[in-house]
Amino acid sequence: MTDPGAPHDLNVDRTFDGYEPSYQSFDDRPGLSDSAAKWQAVGLGELTGARVLDIGCNEGFFCGAAMGQGATFVVGMDRDDASLTEARRRFPDCTFIEMSWDDEWEGRVPDLGSYDMVFMFSAIHYAANPEQLVERIASALKPGGLLVLECGIADGDADRVLIERTHDQTWHFTRRGISNLLQGFTIEDEHPSVAQETDPVPRFILQARRSTT
Repeated sequence: MTDPGAPHDLNVDRTFDGYEPSYQSFDDRPGLSDSAAKWQAVGLGELTGARVLDIGCNEGFFCGAAMGQGATFVVGMDRDDASLTEARRRFPDCTFIEMSWDDEWEGRVPDLGSYDMVFMFSAIHYAANPEQLVERIASALKPGGLLVLECGIADGDADRVLIERTHDQTWHFTRRGISNLLQGFTIEDEHPSVAQETDPVPRFILQARRSTT
Protein backbone atom coordinates (compact mmCIF):
# COMPACT_ATOMS: atom_id res chain seq x y z
CA MET A 1 0.00 0.00 0.00
CA THR A 2 1.35 3.43 -0.81
CA ASP A 3 2.49 5.40 2.20
CA PRO A 4 1.74 9.14 1.99
CA GLY A 5 5.23 9.93 3.21
CA ALA A 6 7.26 7.19 1.57
CA PRO A 7 9.84 7.60 -1.20
CA HIS A 8 9.16 5.91 -4.52
CA ASP A 9 12.75 5.28 -5.64
CA LEU A 10 12.55 1.50 -5.73
CA ASN A 11 15.73 0.27 -7.42
CA VAL A 12 14.66 -3.28 -8.19
CA ASP A 13 13.14 -4.98 -11.22
CA ARG A 14 9.41 -4.74 -10.67
CA THR A 15 8.09 -5.18 -14.20
CA PHE A 16 5.37 -7.49 -15.44
CA ASP A 17 5.29 -8.06 -19.21
CA GLY A 18 7.20 -4.84 -19.84
CA TYR A 19 5.32 -2.44 -17.56
CA GLU A 20 5.87 -1.36 -13.98
CA PRO A 21 2.93 -2.43 -11.83
CA SER A 22 1.32 -0.62 -8.97
CA TYR A 23 1.53 -2.00 -5.46
CA GLN A 24 -2.04 -3.21 -5.12
CA SER A 25 -3.50 -5.95 -7.30
CA PHE A 26 -6.99 -6.26 -8.80
CA ASP A 27 -8.86 -8.94 -10.69
CA ASP A 28 -8.07 -7.18 -13.96
CA ARG A 29 -4.46 -6.24 -13.18
CA PRO A 30 -1.57 -7.75 -11.20
CA GLY A 31 0.39 -5.82 -8.62
CA LEU A 32 3.33 -6.24 -6.28
CA SER A 33 1.06 -7.26 -3.39
CA ASP A 34 -1.69 -9.89 -3.34
CA SER A 35 -4.34 -7.49 -2.10
CA ALA A 36 -7.22 -9.98 -2.11
CA ALA A 37 -5.24 -12.49 -0.07
CA LYS A 38 -4.21 -9.76 2.37
CA TRP A 39 -7.83 -8.67 2.82
CA GLN A 40 -8.82 -12.26 3.48
CA ALA A 41 -6.04 -12.49 6.06
CA VAL A 42 -7.31 -9.33 7.77
CA GLY A 43 -10.53 -11.26 8.42
CA LEU A 44 -12.87 -8.48 9.53
CA GLY A 45 -16.11 -10.02 8.31
CA GLU A 46 -19.18 -7.83 7.82
CA LEU A 47 -18.71 -4.08 8.34
CA THR A 48 -22.38 -3.09 8.15
CA GLY A 49 -22.76 0.64 8.74
CA ALA A 50 -19.08 1.19 9.60
CA ARG A 51 -17.16 4.41 9.03
CA VAL A 52 -13.62 3.63 7.85
CA LEU A 53 -10.44 5.66 7.27
CA ASP A 54 -7.63 4.04 5.24
CA ILE A 55 -4.23 5.73 5.68
CA GLY A 56 -1.93 5.19 2.71
CA CYS A 57 -4.79 3.85 0.62
CA ASN A 58 -2.84 3.56 -2.67
CA GLU A 59 -5.39 2.75 -5.40
CA GLY A 60 -8.16 2.11 -2.91
CA PHE A 61 -8.41 -1.69 -2.87
CA PHE A 62 -9.13 -1.87 0.86
CA CYS A 63 -11.50 1.08 0.72
CA GLY A 64 -13.53 -0.75 -1.91
CA ALA A 65 -13.31 -4.00 0.05
CA ALA A 66 -14.66 -2.29 3.16
CA MET A 67 -17.51 -0.75 1.19
CA GLY A 68 -18.25 -4.15 -0.33
CA GLN A 69 -18.61 -5.65 3.14
CA GLY A 70 -21.14 -3.09 4.29
CA ALA A 71 -19.24 0.04 5.35
CA THR A 72 -21.29 3.14 4.59
CA PHE A 73 -18.64 5.88 4.73
CA VAL A 74 -15.06 5.19 3.62
CA VAL A 75 -12.24 7.73 3.30
CA GLY A 76 -8.86 6.95 1.76
CA MET A 77 -5.78 9.13 2.33
CA ASP A 78 -2.70 9.09 0.08
CA ARG A 79 -0.25 11.67 -1.24
CA ASP A 80 0.13 10.12 -4.70
CA ASP A 81 -2.12 11.78 -7.27
CA ALA A 82 -1.89 8.99 -9.85
CA SER A 83 -2.91 6.36 -7.29
CA LEU A 84 -5.88 8.44 -6.17
CA THR A 85 -7.01 9.04 -9.74
CA GLU A 86 -7.24 5.27 -10.18
CA ALA A 87 -8.87 4.86 -6.77
CA ARG A 88 -11.60 7.36 -7.66
CA ARG A 89 -12.20 5.59 -10.97
CA ARG A 90 -12.53 2.20 -9.36
CA PHE A 91 -14.43 3.20 -6.22
CA PRO A 92 -16.55 6.30 -6.87
CA ASP A 93 -18.63 5.76 -3.73
CA CYS A 94 -15.57 6.27 -1.51
CA THR A 95 -13.99 9.61 -0.63
CA PHE A 96 -10.28 10.09 -1.39
CA ILE A 97 -8.05 12.84 -0.02
CA GLU A 98 -4.68 13.77 -1.51
CA MET A 99 -2.49 14.53 1.50
CA SER A 100 0.40 13.25 3.56
CA TRP A 101 -0.21 11.92 7.03
CA ASP A 102 2.27 14.60 8.15
CA ASP A 103 -0.14 17.32 7.01
CA GLU A 104 -2.61 18.86 9.43
CA TRP A 105 -5.66 16.57 9.67
CA GLU A 106 -8.06 19.07 11.19
CA GLY A 107 -10.18 20.57 8.44
CA ARG A 108 -9.01 18.05 5.82
CA VAL A 109 -9.99 14.63 7.16
CA PRO A 110 -13.78 14.75 7.50
CA ASP A 111 -15.52 13.98 10.77
CA LEU A 112 -12.52 13.35 13.01
CA GLY A 113 -13.50 11.34 16.06
CA SER A 114 -16.28 9.46 14.27
CA TYR A 115 -14.51 6.51 12.63
CA ASP A 116 -15.24 2.95 13.69
CA MET A 117 -12.04 1.69 12.08
CA VAL A 118 -8.75 3.00 10.78
CA PHE A 119 -6.70 0.86 8.38
CA MET A 120 -2.95 1.23 8.01
CA PHE A 121 -1.36 -1.49 5.90
CA SER A 122 2.32 -1.81 4.92
CA ALA A 123 3.16 1.75 5.90
CA ILE A 124 4.00 2.39 9.58
CA HIS A 125 7.69 1.62 9.01
CA TYR A 126 7.91 4.72 6.79
CA ALA A 127 6.61 7.13 9.45
CA ALA A 128 9.17 9.72 10.51
CA ASN A 129 7.14 10.44 13.64
CA PRO A 130 5.08 7.30 14.36
CA GLU A 131 4.06 8.51 17.81
CA GLN A 132 2.43 11.61 16.33
CA LEU A 133 0.80 9.49 13.65
CA VAL A 134 -0.74 7.13 16.22
CA GLU A 135 -2.02 10.13 18.19
CA ARG A 136 -3.74 11.35 15.04
CA ILE A 137 -5.20 7.91 14.41
CA ALA A 138 -6.58 7.92 17.96
CA SER A 139 -8.12 11.34 17.33
CA ALA A 140 -9.82 10.05 14.18
CA LEU A 141 -11.34 7.02 15.91
CA LYS A 142 -14.41 7.24 18.07
CA PRO A 143 -13.94 5.92 21.65
CA GLY A 144 -13.65 2.15 21.40
CA GLY A 145 -12.82 2.32 17.68
CA LEU A 146 -10.48 -0.21 16.06
CA LEU A 147 -7.06 0.30 14.46
CA VAL A 148 -6.23 -2.46 11.96
CA LEU A 149 -2.46 -2.33 11.49
CA GLU A 150 -0.46 -4.51 9.09
CA CYS A 151 3.30 -4.32 9.43
CA GLY A 152 6.54 -6.22 9.64
CA ILE A 153 7.73 -7.01 13.17
CA ALA A 154 11.45 -7.44 13.75
CA ASP A 155 13.33 -9.28 16.48
CA GLY A 156 15.29 -7.21 18.97
CA ASP A 157 15.32 -5.55 22.37
CA ALA A 158 15.05 -1.96 21.11
CA ASP A 159 11.74 -0.41 20.02
CA ARG A 160 12.84 -0.29 16.37
CA VAL A 161 15.52 -2.01 14.31
CA LEU A 162 17.07 -0.69 11.08
CA ILE A 163 16.44 -3.33 8.41
CA GLU A 164 18.20 -3.53 5.04
CA ARG A 165 15.76 -4.28 2.21
CA THR A 166 16.36 -4.87 -1.50
CA HIS A 167 15.57 -1.24 -2.33
CA ASP A 168 16.06 0.79 0.88
CA GLN A 169 16.63 0.79 4.62
CA THR A 170 13.69 1.18 6.99
CA TRP A 171 13.10 1.16 10.73
CA HIS A 172 10.85 -1.74 11.69
CA PHE A 173 9.16 -2.05 15.04
CA THR A 174 9.81 -4.91 17.40
CA ARG A 175 7.03 -6.33 19.56
CA ARG A 176 8.24 -4.18 22.43
CA GLY A 177 8.17 -1.16 20.13
CA ILE A 178 4.64 -1.89 18.90
CA SER A 179 3.45 -2.29 22.50
CA ASN A 180 4.99 1.06 23.47
CA LEU A 181 3.68 2.76 20.33
CA LEU A 182 0.11 1.62 20.93
CA GLN A 183 -0.23 2.81 24.51
CA GLY A 184 -3.82 3.97 24.84
CA PHE A 185 -4.91 1.00 22.70
CA THR A 186 -5.61 -2.58 23.69
CA ILE A 187 -4.20 -5.13 21.24
CA GLU A 188 -7.01 -7.64 20.85
CA ASP A 189 -5.62 -9.83 18.10
CA GLU A 190 -2.36 -10.52 16.25
CA HIS A 191 -1.93 -13.02 13.45
CA PRO A 192 0.27 -13.48 10.35
CA SER A 193 -0.33 -11.48 7.20
CA VAL A 194 0.48 -12.52 3.64
CA ALA A 195 4.21 -12.71 2.99
CA GLN A 196 5.75 -10.90 0.02
CA GLU A 197 8.84 -12.04 -1.83
CA THR A 198 11.03 -9.15 -0.71
CA ASP A 199 9.93 -9.07 2.96
CA PRO A 200 12.94 -8.80 5.29
CA VAL A 201 10.86 -9.55 8.41
CA PRO A 202 7.57 -11.41 9.00
CA ARG A 203 4.35 -9.46 8.48
CA PHE A 204 1.55 -9.43 11.04
CA ILE A 205 -1.94 -8.00 11.29
CA LEU A 206 -2.86 -6.40 14.60
CA GLN A 207 -6.25 -5.25 15.78
CA ALA A 208 -5.91 -2.62 18.49
CA ARG A 209 -8.88 -0.95 20.16
CA ARG A 210 -8.77 2.65 21.29
CA SER A 211 -9.73 3.21 24.92
CA THR A 212 -13.29 4.29 25.57
CA THR A 213 -12.18 7.38 27.50
